[in-house]
Amino acid sequence: MIFASTYYGLQAYGGRVLKSDEYDDHRFHENNVCLKLGDDIESVEAGFLERIEHLTELRVSPSTKEIGVTPALENLMHRNNLLIRGTFDTYAEEFAKLHRLFFLHSDVEICSTGNYFTDQGVNILTLKLSPDKAQLHQDCRCQGSSAGSVGGGEITVDIPTSFYTDPNAVEIVVKNSWGCFAEHIRKSDTLKSFVENARNRGHYIKY
Repeated sequence: MIFASTYYGLQAYGGRVLKSDEYDDHRFHENNVCLKLGDDIESVEAGFLERIEHLTELRVSPSTKEIGVTPALENLMHRNNLLIRGTFDTYAEEFAKLHRLFFLHSDVEICSTGNYFTDQGVNILTLKLSPDKAQLHQDCRCQGSSAGSVGGGEITVDIPTSFYTDPNAVEIVVKNSWGCFAEHIRKSDTLKSFVENARNRGHYIKY
């Protein structure tokens, strides 16, 4: 199992089962720890998560189907007001509902255009969600792009947090994005699915 630092916290990956005695790291004892379960992790053994005393956010991938819970973890989750992040109608939402936790939908990659191996590169449009903010994030990636070089770049635009409640939600996204994305946004089943489900329950929920 590997634990790697990311821009938001820690990520665990490299095996199907996250064992109760897996690894030990000084980062487990930091404040406000966010842990992401990698796409290859199917289960977390009881006894592991309660080792992260200040766990405040757990990102659960669709591959995860089981998280072992002890009374100690139950207490920790409610003491820390643990936030579960994941996608609708998966184990992540089921877990949040079962344990009466906060649930926030994961960021949604709406679409991408172009090709990384061309001069123009690839443009990726992502809906980024937080409890009090919604943003459209455009990430242009091309070969050799880096700070100070030609090519590449990122732009973020705020949109109404509850845009999905509007009957014209998809067009709101189109209006606030860049022209190259319009056709792809309107065809995005991923965005349409998020909008439909969020209308029924909200993107940020306290179960």
